[in-house]
Amino acid sequence: MDIKEIIDSNFRGNIYVVQDGKVIIENVSGFADLANEIPNTMETKFASASAGKVFVAVAILQLIEQGKLSFDDTLGKLLDIDLHDIDADV
Repeated sequence: MDIKEIIDSNFRGNIYVVQDGKVIIENVSGFADLANEIPNTMETKFASASAGKVFVAVAILQLIEQGKLSFDDTLGKLLDIDLHDIDADV
């Protein structure tokens, strides 16, 4: 099946799927800069806004599950750096 048959024609972005080390889908469409009609490339950087927070939360929960972190841990306990104006008890 051709990926272009199932993707909305208005989709702007990149699709890159790897399974068992083999690229099975690679698709680039739309513009990185619509106003100037600069096309997306596989190197286009996309703003992810707050989407990364979900991945960080899942990673933290996995570390807690593995016993490497605790809900009671603080930045001051975990990081041996000067936190400047950040409260070490966060």
